[in-house]
Amino acid sequence: MDLCSKISEMDAQSQEIIYVIIRFYDIYIEKNHNENLPYRPKLNKNGIKFELNNLPFQLQYMLLQFVKMHFEKCREDEERHKKLFSL
Repeated sequence: MDLCSKISEMDAQSQEIIYVIIRFYDIYIEKNHNENLPYRPKLNKNGIKFELNNLPFQLQYMLLQFVKMHFEKCREDEERHKKLFSL
């Protein structure tokens, strides 16, 4: 699974959750309490872009697990919707 491309496919609310996970990790695991954005992100017209290689491995793993769960939930919701409206 290409994590970066999957994150870019997510809706805005889910991408905000990605940011929250990154920020949470920075504050509570790395103990970084300053207001600067962590892990040298780039700001562009669409928002904040993090380079995967700048993130700690453990954080990358957490993000990968979240993205997998997100897309699995979306698939389950879609299947449930199809079953509900195919009756």
